[in-house]
Amino acid sequence: MNDKTKRALEIIMLNSGKNFKKIDKIYYKLSAEDCKLIRQELKKEYPYFDLIKWMNNNK
Repeated sequence: MNDKTKRALEIIMLNSGKNFKKIDKIYYKLSAEDCKLIRQELKKEYPYFDLIKWMNNNK
């Protein structure tokens, strides 16, 4: 896992307020609004990082 991916995970964990081990568990327990905010935050920080694609590739 590269540093950008690790940082993206940290952002998601911080925003979710939960520390689950798997990103899909974190992501799918959030409200749609939280998910949208997280994706926006990730987009700002890492324009080329696609969260949904990353999760689908790492199932």
